[in-house]
Amino acid sequence: MIAKNLLFVHFFTTLLSNMPSDFAKREEEILKFWDEQKIFEKSLAKKSPRGNFVFFEGPPTANGKPGIHHVASRAFKDLIPRYKTMRGYHVERKAGWDTHGLPVELEVEKQLGISGKRDIERLKDTPEASIAFFNEECRKSVWKYLDEWNRLTKRVAFWIDLEHPYVTYETPYVESLWWAIKEIWKQGLLYEDDRIVPYCPRCGTTLSSHEVAQGYKEVEDPSIFVRFAVAGEPKTFFLVWTTTPWTLPANVALAVNPEVSYVKIRRGEETLILAEERASVAGAGDVVATVSGKDLVGMKYEPLYVFLPVPDAHRVVAADFVSTADGTGIVHIAPAFGEEDLRVGRENNLPVLKTVDEEGKFIAAVAPWAGLFVKDADPQVMDDLDKRGLLFKAERYAHDYPFCWRCSTPLLYYAKRSWWIRVTEVHKKLLKNAGAIRWVPAHIKEGRFGEWLRGVKDWAFSRERYWGTPLPVWRCGSCENIEVVGSIAELNEKKIGDDMLAADADLHRPMIDRVKLACGKCKGEMSRVKEVIDVWFDSGAMPFAQWHYPFENKRLVDKGEAFPADYISEAIDQTRGWFYTLLAVGTLLGRGAPYKNVVSLGHVLDAKGAKMSKSKGNVVDPWLMIERYGADAVRWYMYTVNHPGDPKRFDEADLDRVTKQFFLILQNVVAFWKTYAGEPAATNERFKVKHVLDRWIIARVNELIKTVTASLEEYEATDAARPIAEFVTDLSTWYVRRSRERFKSDDAEDRATAGKTLRHTLATLARLMAPFTPFFAEELYRAMGEGGESVHLEDWPEADGRAIDEKLLQEMQSIRALASMALEKRAVAGIPVRQALLKLTVKTRGKLSPELLALLRDEVNVREVVGEEREGSPDVSLDTTLTPELRREGLAREIARQVNALRKQAGLTIADKIVLAYETESPAIREMFSALGNTLRRDTRAAELRAGKIETEFAKEMELDGAKVWIGLTKV
Repeated sequence: MIAKNLLFVHFFTTLLSNMPSDFAKREEEILKFWDEQKIFEKSLAKKSPRGNFVFFEGPPTANGKPGIHHVASRAFKDLIPRYKTMRGYHVERKAGWDTHGLPVELEVEKQLGISGKRDIERLKDTPEASIAFFNEECRKSVWKYLDEWNRLTKRVAFWIDLEHPYVTYETPYVESLWWAIKEIWKQGLLYEDDRIVPYCPRCGTTLSSHEVAQGYKEVEDPSIFVRFAVAGEPKTFFLVWTTTPWTLPANVALAVNPEVSYVKIRRGEETLILAEERASVAGAGDVVATVSGKDLVGMKYEPLYVFLPVPDAHRVVAADFVSTADGTGIVHIAPAFGEEDLRVGRENNLPVLKTVDEEGKFIAAVAPWAGLFVKDADPQVMDDLDKRGLLFKAERYAHDYPFCWRCSTPLLYYAKRSWWIRVTEVHKKLLKNAGAIRWVPAHIKEGRFGEWLRGVKDWAFSRERYWGTPLPVWRCGSCENIEVVGSIAELNEKKIGDDMLAADADLHRPMIDRVKLACGKCKGEMSRVKEVIDVWFDSGAMPFAQWHYPFENKRLVDKGEAFPADYISEAIDQTRGWFYTLLAVGTLLGRGAPYKNVVSLGHVLDAKGAKMSKSKGNVVDPWLMIERYGADAVRWYMYTVNHPGDPKRFDEADLDRVTKQFFLILQNVVAFWKTYAGEPAATNERFKVKHVLDRWIIARVNELIKTVTASLEEYEATDAARPIAEFVTDLSTWYVRRSRERFKSDDAEDRATAGKTLRHTLATLARLMAPFTPFFAEELYRAMGEGGESVHLEDWPEADGRAIDEKLLQEMQSIRALASMALEKRAVAGIPVRQALLKLTVKTRGKLSPELLALLRDEVNVREVVGEEREGSPDVSLDTTLTPELRREGLAREIARQVNALRKQAGLTIADKIVLAYETESPAIREMFSALGNTLRRDTRAAELRAGKIETEFAKEMELDGAKVWIGLTKV
């Protein structure tokens, strides 16, 4: 153990003269140490007097490369479990992989050089063989970047069990999903319905509302006003506004608000009908009549297009959703392409004209634009209306429009028969469960997340795709009976045929599509519906499915050992993704809130605040940053640059700053301790502190423990990390700098106490830093000679309230403020600090102790500090008179500074004595060497002071007080 400790001490101190990239090299060595000694495993095996702390890993997809934003999320995921482990909890950390869904399918389509469902089903001789081939390619694709993900995860010290992950495509996981779906079905919350759904024509599938929320972009679309000729009234038109010209061939009605007042405006030979409040849209004209909306209901109009037979259509209907906030107060109704349109259509027994196929292209019956994608057809429809005199006005308007969150195709709102989960039925429970969750940042709870929940809609659950969890619904071909299967055992009980499915059978398409069941009602044959489920259900059900619940590990979940999570963390976009689906599934299954605390992370942007993308060339390579600065620097930057929920403008210059202003400063403190304090002492060694600096830094240490602990208990990482950085600055720029002479003094007792105090401070700091910067903390722990195997197996430090001397902390703060004021006056006077001055007068409200005034005296380099009590703000006055004696002292301090620089250049330690030689023609400087020889010998650790040059490679010629001076040294 001693040899191992000395090895770590050596490694740590060699960093002092190295470039930042050497941090990365040292981290690699620590990784090797952790792996060889199984430190992570040992941390899991520690005694856990406080029981379990539950953490859920949001599963990433391994068929895309990890980026710098994944380092951010992994840093925050790792922080709290490490902290809680040191606090005495057992924190199971099971990795997970999200392996289903469109992201995987699109990647495989790209690899195969195909696009869309039609191409997929033509890959082989039959659709079934094609689907089998395609899904097998998907299964392979999900692991494309697994090694890189695992390597990055380990490299950034995210301790998680990668050996036993949950995988969403594996049979036990899918079986648990089937169980959950059946539980939802048993409550009557899973149903099939014809509805308007957000639909991706490229992917050929429905999207859920939480998926749609992730894909909005600002676009410009047509905004047109169209004339609809009133039947039987020549040159009279309803003026109608629409932003989707492509839906006009599917028009079957016009809707008005029966409570709104409408006008007829004559413009030349034509008469236009529109809402009175929107009359300005028609331009100049005379109002010839005013009618109520209910008087317009039932009126007929001439259809713009007749591509399909439409009985009992093209009439005005009433609709309360019609507004006069924009448009004309008359809405064109196409039930196939709008949620409100479909509702009004059903209320008025209107036909549903599907003029567009599932690829978003006009069907053959729409002859002028057959086969044309609807968005591409907009200009042609407008041109046709214009030629026929029906286009009144055309404009462009900017608005947010939903695009497919994976393939970026514009979504269509399309009438389809789909499977839904009735989330609206459990809306009150959803809100109640959400109320029990703590959010960081707090405003998301009632803001982004709360607003989403308050407007929640039923879950569009089914997908018309291939690589996903098959919807476990079988329908009888004879009586239309529906059965939902919740396990492989149940499937075997009901299936037709003697060949039973094994416990590890592949449940994906097309294999599962071949399984036929015997109908429980009519004994007919039941076939599985073709859909798979929304991939977000896969991840939302992970609290149960990761344990193959309820088939295994039932106690873990039911007894609270693995559910709910105490902590989860992901990016802000997961408020309508994983954060939502976890809550939805937990609520639907009657299990309450699935997590107690969530840290939502802002996006990682480039240095200018732009989203990173390959096309812009602004993507930051995480490996490059780690190689240059080390993983700890990247982690520390993510914790300290701003609060978790704020967007992070990633700038490499910040990493460089972090390295220099935090890690290198702390390393220099360690090097100072090693140089002057001697051998490490045991952690638990008790020692008394008398000196004011020792008492102050011990108070600061305990204050820091209290602050960091309180912030981490609130899951406030930034509020916990920044005080550590401030403490390191205080430690270096005040405690160590003001204690330098003590470490060199002949007072053995004071020197030893200072060394023990600094070692205790650094050893405590290693524990506090362990969750944030696990590599550096490990090195610091070892450098301090701690006896344990790893800092990550240690307990979290406890604050000693008795040691937090509030009065001393306040007084020291005042002394430092006075010192800053005095040094500023020195700077204004142009007198360097090395030049001693006679007197500093400080004026404060209260009386300062002599030992604090002595610190101020040494910091400002004056002979005397005089304290005066006064009301009002503190102030200082500095006597800048320079006597010959003071000038000599200033010269001596400068000589000592230059000699110590030569000592460092020679690689000498504090124990090494030297012969100090000098030569100068200046009588004043020779007199200084004579008068202050003892002081110079003490300050430079010189055994002998010699006049005249000597042979040495460690020498320097300098100009001092207008005269040339040569100094040189040799080791005794």
